[in-house]
Amino acid sequence: MHRLVLALVCSCLTFSASFAQFAIMPTTDSLTDCSAPALAADQEGMVSLAFLLADESRSINNVAVQTFYATQGCVYELPETIILDEGSSPVICWTWDGYRVAFVSGEAILVYQCTSWNNWELEVSLPLPADVAVRSLEILGATYDPSGPYLFLAVHTYTYEPEETNSILFASCDSNGWSSLEPLGLEPQMANPQMILFTGAYTPAPQIYYHGGDNVYEMYLKTTVLHPSNGWTEPGFIMDGTGTPSPIMNEFDVAGTFYGDINILGLGAQPTCPCGNIFSTPTIP
Repeated sequence: MHRLVLALVCSCLTFSASFAQFAIMPTTDSLTDCSAPALAADQEGMVSLAFLLADESRSINNVAVQTFYATQGCVYELPETIILDEGSSPVICWTWDGYRVAFVSGEAILVYQCTSWNNWELEVSLPLPADVAVRSLEILGATYDPSGPYLFLAVHTYTYEPEETNSILFASCDSNGWSSLEPLGLEPQMANPQMILFTGAYTPAPQIYYHGGDNVYEMYLKTTVLHPSNGWTEPGFIMDGTGTPSPIMNEFDVAGTFYGDINILGLGAQPTCPCGNIFSTPTIP
């Protein structure tokens, strides 16, 4: 059995305010299993947590969320747990008009919005293509209100028949609502899409990183950017320090800085895996 615990950086009474430490905060009192936590924070210190919470029989996983402030020193109250729906693979982000949680539920991707304090409403149900399974999700939001899309969703799907095929589906949301999920046609190998906001655009433009390559034995990291007027750029390989494609395998994540630098953290290629390698590049193909 697992209890979900959140580690926050704070200053406690026994230490000087100039020395920060981690505060361990229990977030559930359930005796059932909790798994797949995802976390997002806004610019005012509010935090939202999404995770899977098994029922008493542990046969059904429900997507649950909690919203709370994390700027109150080391004194916390157990956050209220809100169950949204049965599902899997929850992801969460903050955008200028509130938090969003997306997850797989049956044959659709459900997106919930936090409309006010701990009040969540189903925003959209995006149908998945027939006969596909979902490996992972990624959701990304903009921190200001643009004229175009400000929410982006990437879904890694796969099929086994007639052969194993991976695909990335993409949808976006603007003032008119959500688009449908459409394939990007990237023909990835084990995609695992991760997104950041492309810093070189005047409007929020998502940049997707994913596992690509010529075949299953050459799964290198590739990237493409959605420019508002020109569509997706031609995918390019992420190069390592020697100018060759960077052999990042298995799980990875990306983060961008204000100055446009991009940091990639991933498990290295076999046989050295598991090995944490950090690759950093300010160059966008």
